[in-house]
Parts: sequence; structure tokens; C-alpha cells
Amino acid sequence: MILDQKKILYSWVYDVSLGDALANFHAHLSLIKHKYPLSIVYTIVNPRTYNTGVTNLLLNKGLIDFVYPFHMCKINEDSNYDFRNLIQNLDIDIIIHNNYSEIKCVELIKEMFVNKIHLQTSGCNYGLDDLFQYFNINYGNEYLSILKQCYHSNYIDEFVKKCIETSNNKKTIAIFSGSTRPFANIGKEGVTNIVKLINSLNMHAFLVGTSINNLYDTNNGVNWEKIYKNDYEGSTNIIGNNWIKIITLLNRVDMVITGPTGAAMIPPLINKKQIIILGGDSPIMEGCLDGYTLPEYTTKLKCMCENYPCESTINIKNQSLYDTCFNEKNPQCLNKNININDLKQLLISI
Repeated sequence: MILDQKKILYSWVYDVSLGDALANFHAHLSLIKHKYPLSIVYTIVNPRTYNTGVTNLLLNKGLIDFVYPFHMCKINEDSNYDFRNLIQNLDIDIIIHNNYSEIKCVELIKEMFVNKIHLQTSGCNYGLDDLFQYFNINYGNEYLSILKQCYHSNYIDEFVKKCIETSNNKKTIAIFSGSTRPFANIGKEGVTNIVKLINSLNMHAFLVGTSINNLYDTNNGVNWEKIYKNDYEGSTNIIGNNWIKIITLLNRVDMVITGPTGAAMIPPLINKKQIIILGGDSPIMEGCLDGYTLPEYTTKLKCMCENYPCESTINIKNQSLYDTCFNEKNPQCLNKNININDLKQLLISI
């Protein structure tokens, strides 16, 4: 299953103090969290407001998930192309325009997110639907009760609790898939094979990661959406949540599986044991793993491919196989021909 999580963009422009920021964030996002407690909230704030550290407080309780300190009115400047590309790739459901915004920024955001729900907070005159009216909440005792409950809630705990509920008390395995490197990519086929194995062992798989979109060069790299937007039967797909939520969940699972990518650095960071599936150009990761992590936290699943390692073409034995892996950006040893038998034995031993 893919966890049902609405994606919200919360935007304002003006600089406000820590206290005002705490009040405004909770005043408006309490309505969102009341209706969609598992929602993922992206927020764009004035850099000076960001400098108060208020967003760190809000990240740590899960009221917001991603923060971008940026002057939104400058979004169309050439120097901000990368940030515009990042924002436009967010699969947003609802945009909330704060009363600390301005009409120019509202119009820019409306142009970026056409056919989406745009709401304005109280005291605004942007010509948008009112936040309170949209959620059918009147300002009064009902709202004040929602506001106080939100202020005292920890939405990270709620998120993890919901995730664990989907496992039905089975042993749990978190999977980091994909890669920015084609020869390190555990793709859709590889994830499918791993999840099927986990299901057959009466365990439960979580697909984890913080981004659905690969903002690197996908002409030469990997299209993550082909992997991450799938609903793999018997698993829970929570890709797109932030690191605080992901790490909190990783602390609860029994084991982590990664490919030979940067994600292999994450489990040892929190002293969580992992199985790293070797294949493709995985020797690239050896320096990081050997130099930064303790070996007792990582079990390496050997690669059975005759071409391994294939970070170069010097010693390739099967050119046809190499060409297939290269052209499809999908190394067979991490997907179709993954070492499933040895992986099974490692999982059984948990």
C-alpha cells in the first residue's frame, strides 16, 4: 500500500518573529493536521524567519516536513532555476497562502500549480477560497480545541504508529532502492523481487526514502518515479517523507536493505544493522563504508554476476549482458538476477 498522505505547500513572504511564526504555523496548519494528520507539509519562509530556528522546532514535532528559506517573489530569476525546478516537481495537493504573503507571490505560485487547490488564510484578499470555509470549521470553541490539540501533538509519533500498524505485528524490513548511478540501481523489478521474498517469509516491507524525483540528469541517470510511485503488494510505500520521520521509523524496524548507494551510509549512522546488496559498480561505495562505518552493522550480500564489478569495461566477460544493463540503466544483478537465495537465508536468520 502507498500511505495516504496529502501534500501541502505553505507559503509566506514577510519576516516575523519566532513567537509569531509559532502562532501562525499552528493557527493554519492545525486545520490541515486535523483533517490529514499524516500530511506532508512543504513550507517556504522568509530567510530571516528561518534564522530564528522556529522551523527546527516544527520539524521535530512533525508539523512541517520540508523547509525552503527563500524569497518566493524571486522564483523566476535565472539564478533560481534549480529551486524553481525543485518546487515544480513537488506533487502538491493543496497550497496555503499565508496573510504574510503578497499578491505578486500568490500569482507566481498559482502559475506554477495550475488546477490545484489554493486557499488563503484569514485577513487575506487574494480572491481565493478561505482556509476555514474549505474545512468547514468556524472560528470559535471548535477551532480553539483543534488548535490546542495540534500545539500539543507530535505528528512524527503518529506517523510511525500508523506505519507500524500496517505491519500487523510482523517482523519489518526497510528497503532503500533506486540510485543516481545507473549501475547501482535497484529498480522496479528488483524491489518487486525483494518484496515478494519478504512477503513469503511472513515479514513486512517498508519502502523508504525522502524524494520521489531525481533532480540529477535523468538522461544519463535513473528515473526514480518509475520505481517509487508503484504500489508493491504487501508492502507500505512511505517514500517522500523527511529524514526525521524515516530515521524514527528505521529505529523501529528489524533490518534495513540497501543497494550499493549513498543510502548504505544511513543505517550505520543510527547503529541499525543492514544488508547491502552488492552489484554493478558497488566498489565505488567501499571507501565510504570502510572508512566511516563499523563492519558489524553491515552484511554484504555477494554478487553472482560474471561481469561484477562493472564500474569499467576493462574486464567485462559478457558484453551483451553489460550492454543490456547499461542501456536499460537497470543492472541485472540488482534486479532480475538478484541473489535472492542468499538474501533469503540472511532474512531468515533475523
